[in-house]
Amino acid sequence: MTSPECCPGANPSPAPSDRPSEDDFGRREERKFPDHRVFIRGRPVLVPTWTVAELCGKYHLSPIIQDLLVHHRFETTGGLFEISEALFLKNNFKPGQIAEIKRALKEHLDQYGEEEGA
Repeated sequence: MTSPECCPGANPSPAPSDRPSEDDFGRREERKFPDHRVFIRGRPVLVPTWTVAELCGKYHLSPIIQDLLVHHRFETTGGLFEISEALFLKNNFKPGQIAEIKRALKEHLDQYGEEEGA
């Protein structure tokens, strides 16, 4: 857990019981944002668009990563699927933070992605 004493400006990570459960993210038809289309090996896959807060909570990204994403005006996962590693680096994300974001996006895609037209 990150404590404010060790990292000025950081918020403590919520306890696992404080994080939203899978049910808190709602069914696809009830979502606020439309699905995002990504291409995997040339095939379109639809993945639910989540807010940055939902992604960070579900996949245990640190409050520092969430703050950076918000600071750089990322609101949803849609934009995160499109950004290059070079652009992350240009915006002062560290390689480990980029790896964590990629891990979360891959897990999100693996868990919720559906091949379009399937």
